[in-house]
Amino acid sequence: MARFDQTDFFEADYPGFAFSQYLVRRDADEILNFDPNQSRELLKLELLKFHRSATSLKSDRADVLMLAQRIISPAELSERSGRSSQSVVVELKRFNIPRIAFGWDRRVISKMQQFAEIL
Repeated sequence: MARFDQTDFFEADYPGFAFSQYLVRRDADEILNFDPNQSRELLKLELLKFHRSATSLKSDRADVLMLAQRIISPAELSERSGRSSQSVVVELKRFNIPRIAFGWDRRVISKMQQFAEIL
């Protein structure tokens, strides 16, 4: 995945392709780095709304991307910092950083000295 870190994708570069406005729940979980249990918390807290479409649950793509900009998951913070998810969780608990579902506010984390350079 590291080789894709510096890759930018712009939908406008593909004017002939009809991108969907919606994401199925599995794709939303992938973008947010949440597992299905964690994404249930998003539903419970109404941070993300899904609607049934045929055989799947779908959410508005823009809403998922806005939430991804707002929340950083333990998995993403672990990957970016080179530390285990558990050590990241323990450290943020020690500093009493409030959770948003199973992640944290990306802006708050980016202001922390130990994470500022990686975000």
